[in-house]
Amino acid sequence: AVLNRLIQELRELNPDLKIMPRIDNSSVVEAMLLSAEADLGLLEGEIHSPDLVAKPFMEDELILICSPAHPWAEKGAIRAEELKHQGFIVREEGSGTREVFASVMLAHKIPWKIAGIHNNPESTKNAVAAGLGIAVISKLLVQKEIERGELVPVTVHGLSFKRHFHVVHHKNKYFSTGMKQFMDLCCLNLY
Repeated sequence: AVLNRLIQELRELNPDLKIMPRIDNSSVVEAMLLSAEADLGLLEGEIHSPDLVAKPFMEDELILICSPAHPWAEKGAIRAEELKHQGFIVREEGSGTREVFASVMLAHKIPWKIAGIHNNPESTKNAVAAGLGIAVISKLLVQKEIERGELVPVTVHGLSFKRHFHVVHHKNKYFSTGMKQFMDLCCLNLY
């Protein structure tokens, strides 16, 4: 949703600009930037290569969600210890979302298990709604499903799953006018 708004604003500024968005996990986007297959990337979490430059763009909160039939749906809030050994629907290896989730769980010494691995938010939401597990996902991506009662947010006392998005480019990248405009939009708007 954020990327679409940025592209729309950029096309209004520069209608002739060729923009080819591609959605992929963080490790793939990093590889594309390093091999010059992509000019810019919007990445969550840590950047792993010293050849990439990252500028802060926005903060996003990841939240715990469950199906309306899950016992936690009525509670609305749980203690962090209650997450122990729960079955999570998680993103694939290389996903920034999974990296943030796993690092928070590890830092708090909370063991967890995988109930399913999904490579996109839609299938994650569908699996949780079907009662196949619980998930930690961007709050921005589940607003509609929460409003419609298809998914239920659960507050976890003592845990925070925040992540930071960055606009990333190769340190030796030449900036075209369009790239500068995109960077400016990202850094000025700070969605």
